[in-house]
Amino acid sequence: MMFHTMKKILTIAGISFGILSPFSSVPAWCQDDGLVVSTGRWVPLGTFAISNLPFSDVRDQSYAGSKIERRRIATFLPAMTIVYRTVPSEEHPGYLTGTTQSGIPVHVLKRELSTGKFSDRDTKDVVTHRSHDGCRNLACTGDPITVPAGGSYSIVEEHDDHVILNNNDEALITYAREAFEDRERRGFITRHKGRISPRWTIADGYASHLATKCGEKRSLGDLVASMDEYAENPTIWEVNDKRWSLKAIEIFDFGNVRQEGQEVVGRLVAPIAPNNDQAIDLTVFAYRDSSWKPTYFKFAGIMQIVQCLKNRASPRVRPAYVTEAYIYFDKREGDDYVQEFPLQEYELPRQMSAESQKKIFNFIPRSFYYSINSSKEYEELFEKLSDVIQYPTAVANVIARLNASCSARDRPKCRKYSSAGINP
Repeated sequence: MMFHTMKKILTIAGISFGILSPFSSVPAWCQDDGLVVSTGRWVPLGTFAISNLPFSDVRDQSYAGSKIERRRIATFLPAMTIVYRTVPSEEHPGYLTGTTQSGIPVHVLKRELSTGKFSDRDTKDVVTHRSHDGCRNLACTGDPITVPAGGSYSIVEEHDDHVILNNNDEALITYAREAFEDRERRGFITRHKGRISPRWTIADGYASHLATKCGEKRSLGDLVASMDEYAENPTIWEVNDKRWSLKAIEIFDFGNVRQEGQEVVGRLVAPIAPNNDQAIDLTVFAYRDSSWKPTYFKFAGIMQIVQCLKNRASPRVRPAYVTEAYIYFDKREGDDYVQEFPLQEYELPRQMSAESQKKIFNFIPRSFYYSINSSKEYEELFEKLSDVIQYPTAVANVIARLNASCSARDRPKCRKYSSAGINP
C-alpha cells in the first residue's frame, strides 16, 4: 500500500478533522533575533559536514540509527556556505561546531573553513554557491559572464526591476529582479545584505507518542499539557516532549487539539496503523525567519514511511530506508496571521529507486530518504525540492534532516548507486 495522504494511515477512513489552533501562534515569550552577518566563517570549496542535530534515544523504533544521530554525515555544504558561532568540537577533534546560514547545526573540519571571518571580506552582500551565467546588462545582450561558485559580491545598484553586482575583479553583473530571486530560490546564490544570519532559528522534535514501530498499531489516550506549557518557547522543549506529539496531531490532521479549562488536550480520531512491513516516523519542527517579530514561531512537520527489513542475525524486523516522505509546510509569508492547522501536505520528490536505497543501506545502517555523495547530487536535489518549498533555507534544512551520506571511503560506491537510481 502506498501512502499519499496522512489520513490513509488511520484505521477510520473518510473523516476530515483539524481546527484553527489558538494556542501556538503568538506565544508569550521572546526569542533572540540571531546574529548579524558580520560574523561567521565560510566554506571556500564545498565540503561534507557531520550533523549536530538533536538525537532521540527512542526514535530507533521508527528510524534506524537515530541513537548515533550525532555521528552521522549530515549533508553537503556548497561553496560559500557561512558557518556561525564556530567553536572547537568536543566530540570530534579537528572539527569546529557551528550553525550554517540556513540554521543547520553541524561539525565541520577546521581545515575546510576559512581562516578569516566573513566580515573581513570587502564584498559580502551576495555569495555564489554554484557556477552560472550572468548578464552584462538588463537586456542580457552580448556574451554572458561566467559567475563562478565560491565568490562574494557587493550590490552596487538595486532597483525594483534589477540588481547589479561587483566584486572588484569582474565586470558588473546584472540580474533582472525575477532572475536574481529565482537564482536564490534554486540554490545558486544567497543574499546576505539586509538580513540577519543565520536566517532561521529552528527547534526539532520527535512525535514519540505517535510514531510507530514496524507494523505497530498505535492507539492513544488523551495527551494533556497546561496552557502555559504549550505556550512556552519551543526551543526549550526536549526532543521527545509530549508537546511535539500534540503539535503533530494538529499538523498531520490526526485528530483535534482543544482547550479544556486551563489545559490543552489532544485526541486521535482513530489508531495509527501502517502496513506490517512499514514504520511511520514523524518529525515536527518550530521555526522562525529572522525578519519576523521575536515572539513568533511557525510549526511544520515531516512524515516518512520507512521500509522494514528482517535482521540478518535474528527474525526481528527493523526499520530501514525511507520509501516515501512528505512535508507539511506553510508557504504563506510573514508573521501577521494565525497559523491554521492541519497544514497542506507536499510529497517530496524521490532521488533514487528503492533498490538503490537498499544497496546504500548496507553502507549506512540508518534510515534515510536522500543520500548526497557529491556536489552534483546536492545541486540536482536542491533544484527538485525548490519546486516544492519556496524558501532556500528550508530546502537546505529538509535535505539535512532526510539525508545520509556515505563515509569518504564508501562514497564513490554510494554515488554510483544513487546516481544510477535518480528519477527524472
